[in-house]
Amino acid sequence: MKIIDFNSRPPIAAFEPNAAHLLNYRQVYKKSEAEVGRTQDGDPLASYLSAYDRVDAEHVVVKAKDVETTFGIKASNEAIAEFCKAHSPRFIGWAGVDPNKGMTALREFEFAVRELGMRGLNLQCFELARDQRQADVSVLRQSASSSTSRSTSMPASTSRLIA
Repeated sequence: MKIIDFNSRPPIAAFEPNAAHLLNYRQVYKKSEAEVGRTQDGDPLASYLSAYDRVDAEHVVVKAKDVETTFGIKASNEAIAEFCKAHSPRFIGWAGVDPNKGMTALREFEFAVRELGMRGLNLQCFELARDQRQADVSVLRQSASSSTSRSTSMPASTSRLIA
């Protein structure tokens, strides 16, 4: 059986601090997060990596996050790409952009895929301004489709994930 973790948060600085608007969420998962948070010899990263070794996970998706315009929080594409490259090939990075940033978001996404090697797109739609969600996400979807069809430097796996 292949194990793929589709949404993992390694214990790296890019994911700190937790968002205040998700504190209730943290309460719900407090017990399981405490179990996962146990460390091996006081090293959270070593514990995190060894947990995936123990279960022989084939892939682990780590998603960047950008909700700066609504909550002032960003786990940068660069930090996630660096982590995934350091622990490849198991770890797969997905770009995170804030559609409220318009063309800036599109440029960040293109850079993340073409230059950083990110293989998917993470949009925190529930954390975006409600009146902007549909319009901005549609623009990104159209742009991503046209980018993948005209780019020859983009890996084939990226095209499948973002199409």
